[in-house]
Amino acid sequence: MENAIEVKHISKSFKIYPDRGKQIKERLLFRRNNHHHISEVLKDVSFKIPKGQTVGLIGVNGCGKSTTLKMLTHILYPDSGEILMNGRVSSLLELGAGFHPDMSGRENIYINAAIFGLKRAEIDRRLQSIIDFSELNNYIDNPVRTYSSGMYMRLAFSVAISVDADILLMDEVLAVGDINFQRKCLHKLEEIKQQGKTIVLVSHDAGTISSFCDRAIWIRDGLVAADGDSESVVQIYLDYLETKRTDTSMEADPEARHFGSYELKLKEIQVYRNLIAGEPDQSIYRGRPGVFYPTDPIRLDIRFDGSAHQKDVKYGFHFKIATKNGDIFAERNSFDEGIYVVNPSEDEIIRFLFDALPLPCACYHIYIAIIDENGNTIECFTHYRNLIIESPEGENEGKVAGRGHWIPCEPVKE
Repeated sequence: MENAIEVKHISKSFKIYPDRGKQIKERLLFRRNNHHHISEVLKDVSFKIPKGQTVGLIGVNGCGKSTTLKMLTHILYPDSGEILMNGRVSSLLELGAGFHPDMSGRENIYINAAIFGLKRAEIDRRLQSIIDFSELNNYIDNPVRTYSSGMYMRLAFSVAISVDADILLMDEVLAVGDINFQRKCLHKLEEIKQQGKTIVLVSHDAGTISSFCDRAIWIRDGLVAADGDSESVVQIYLDYLETKRTDTSMEADPEARHFGSYELKLKEIQVYRNLIAGEPDQSIYRGRPGVFYPTDPIRLDIRFDGSAHQKDVKYGFHFKIATKNGDIFAERNSFDEGIYVVNPSEDEIIRFLFDALPLPCACYHIYIAIIDENGNTIECFTHYRNLIIESPEGENEGKVAGRGHWIPCEPVKE
């Protein structure tokens, strides 16, 4: 078989029980109550991955990405269809899966590596390189129950990439850990990629999928919605998310949390690539919306509806630019610069200008909130939209310099 992976018409469903008795008495009394519904996660999915290809699986939570990956590793089995794997498989699906909490990091290396099929002699030869890559030399003999989530990820990732597998399966493993270690992992994955290994990566980080993967498969509602080169498929996926953003309801983004008292309501945020009027969402990088260089001047136009405001109350704006796992790279509050609105009308706009946004290349989330002068939240989105930073010259090592300022439209400026 020339392909490393062949997935042929697989389907997978789960029985969902709304309420199951946990006590013996409940189980005896209601043992005949078998009420449940069927959740069809995957529906006749097929694709082939040639040897040496790097493929990203994308889609919103619950679409079937991780279920697909678990079936590739034979943790789960399809209800129908067939999966063929050609080569030695190494997988990293859940943080610290298989680790024994009371054993040391060193002992867990031996256990995990043995699960992957390495002999004791092979593990002995690779032990120090695994420890060195994880950067846990000072903690390797401590019980892993004392490790942080980032330390778990370092150890698990280090073991998984040491197996010399033909196929590497990874699920959101780069979402945990500091930026420097994430960069180190990406460099290592690039080395593995150059060796001709097959990599399948599940991630919500559209920037990583677009820049690292040769191909992307978008799974939507259990079906393959798009399959092709990574840049094109990621753009189709992001465009789909934007079309769902018809208003500021929770449907605007499946990843968002939305709350507040709603005296003012956010209508939209448009992102421009320069400080003067231009096409919204227009990137200078291959014309892809929402993608910017670290050196680009960027303007955020925040449009809101103030028709239900309270009289003479001062309203300001607060935003953050952060990674999926919550690392904040920019955070600004308009009250800190004396910018706020009083008695706004039905259709208002306020702007923030960045001279540049020198972030590490990745996909970021924009957090936006309207607040009053006492810090109360009027309306907040924890993930309003994506902002992708890419560079034609490789990874950017810098962080936000904080150069930027608010521009009032009709607000009071002290």
